[in-house]
Formats: sequence, structure tokens, C-alpha cells
Amino acid sequence: RVLPPWTPTFRWRPHKLLPMLFPSFELPPTDVLHAIVEFPYAILAERLARRSGMPYVVSIHGRYGAVPFHHWENRALYRRAIRNASAVTSCSRFAAEALRRASGVDRAVEVVGNPVGYARFQVPVDVVDLRRRFRIPETARVILGVGALKSVKGFDVLLRVFARVAAEEPDAALVI
Repeated sequence: RVLPPWTPTFRWRPHKLLPMLFPSFELPPTDVLHAIVEFPYAILAERLARRSGMPYVVSIHGRYGAVPFHHWENRALYRRAIRNASAVTSCSRFAAEALRRASGVDRAVEVVGNPVGYARFQVPVDVVDLRRRFRIPETARVILGVGALKSVKGFDVLLRVFARVAAEEPDAALVI
């Protein structure tokens, strides 16, 4: 199906709300509907699921799931979509708690890490060459931190913890 265009808020864009509230298509027989982009598609999922009598799940990714609650134009419909979902999942406890605080909806949010079939995307790497280029001893244990360098990602915590690890394991290496 071609979904209505994504919008970060209905503020200044009330016309974008209509396709979410009144979808112009029917779903084929489906066991469960899964909104993997929380806003505004949780609203669309709630409407489609109610119309067809099927359960739906909303997945929250990071703080993005809480942001729409900062705009009154989004709040009521998005809150209803979260409240009525058969299940709500989150990629982290932090995101789950941010959603609960912002929405005021007291419901279980199941934390499910983002699964990635990394082998599908992995290019063979010469680990010996990488260690040589970054001057990491062959026997060193490596801790790898991956993510955007944002305060919410906790790299400051990783650095403090690594200082303690390095005191006990001098050959340890931290790669961010």
C-alpha cells in the first residue's frame, strides 16, 4: 500500500491529518497491523485496525515517540492510538519511559531491541589490518561504541566505565 506522506506534526498541516483519520484503502485479511513509524502512522494503524477488527502494535524508536506529545495538535489522537494498541514496543527502556512521561498513558511497553541481520550488510574486514592501523594489540580486548555522538547515547558513561576497565585490563581498547 502507498501510505499517506509522513509528517512530523499536524501543526500547520491539518490537511495531512485527514488521510490518517479516513484512510482511502482497505486492508486485505491481516493477522496484525504493525506501525513501525510511531507518528503519525500509529493514528492510521488505530483507524485501520478499528475498521477491520484486527489488533495493532506500535513500535517506538528513541525519543521520537514522545516528541508529538509536545504539540497539542497531535496529542489526543496519538494518545488514543497508543492507549488502544494491542501492544507497544520500544527499542529501549529510555524511550519507553519518555513515551510514558510525555503521553500520560500508563501502560506496559515491551522493550525489544532493534534486530538487524548484520551478516547481510557486513563487508568482509581484515581485522589484522584494522588492529595494525589503529595500533590495537592483537591480544587486546576491544569495546566498540557505535552511535551518533549525542549526550543521550551515553558515551560519557562509556568513557568513565572504560577508565575503570583499562585500570584492570591495560591492553583493553575502546573504539567509538
